[in-house]
Amino acid sequence: MVVSCLTMSRTSKSRYLLAILFFGLGYLVAWCTLTRNVGKSDLRNSAPNEVKKSAPNVRSGSVRPPGASTPERARLKHAEHWENADMGGIIEKIDRIKTFESNASDTGLSHELCEYLAISRAEKTAINAAIQSTLEEFKRLQLSHIETIQVDDSTNRFIIKQFPNEGETAREILHSTILETLGENRYFLFTKISGAVLNDTFLNFGEADVHITVKVSGVPGTQRYETMLSYGAVSRRFETEDVPSPLAHLLHMK
Repeated sequence: MVVSCLTMSRTSKSRYLLAILFFGLGYLVAWCTLTRNVGKSDLRNSAPNEVKKSAPNVRSGSVRPPGASTPERARLKHAEHWENADMGGIIEKIDRIKTFESNASDTGLSHELCEYLAISRAEKTAINAAIQSTLEEFKRLQLSHIETIQVDDSTNRFIIKQFPNEGETAREILHSTILETLGENRYFLFTKISGAVLNDTFLNFGEADVHITVKVSGVPGTQRYETMLSYGAVSRRFETEDVPSPLAHLLHMK
């Protein structure tokens, strides 16, 4: 009887221990599985954060869509300005601006030209001096290349033979001075406004023979001068009450 009780007691203890052992193994397996899943979840959740933290190392704005650069936006804005500009009005304005104050080179650049191109007093003085210096050089060149023909008592004809090489050198020096004084943009506009006038002032810079016919009419004190001038494709006729200023050095009168 004692042996039987001891045997039953041992059997109960064994069963109890086995139950504890199985429960412990189940808890251990569950804990390991939960830990592994939590680790994976943390890794997944932390990955975006790590990417976000590393994002500042990537240069922002390094890839821009076409046309988004500052120079391109400026170009488009400038193109739009000219697209909407009143070109007829601009050209008309330029054509109306006179080069010299009284349409004669010795009066200097006009006030409206200086105002339109924002030419300062110092710049105006420099350009006027360059024009007058070039004119003096051209008078010398014209006198050294002139032929005079006496048609009759009241008519004289002059032929100024071309001097293209010397004329081109003088032109380059003059324009170089104006360019250095005004800069590229204002120089460009200056030539657009005054180009034809400067060519007339210098009789096309000696590129072609110049033919001048001067006819005097009337009695002393009331004389009038009729002048015919032509060079290249340019031809004009005008009347004055005195010797035309641009031709005075040729007639040795003034």
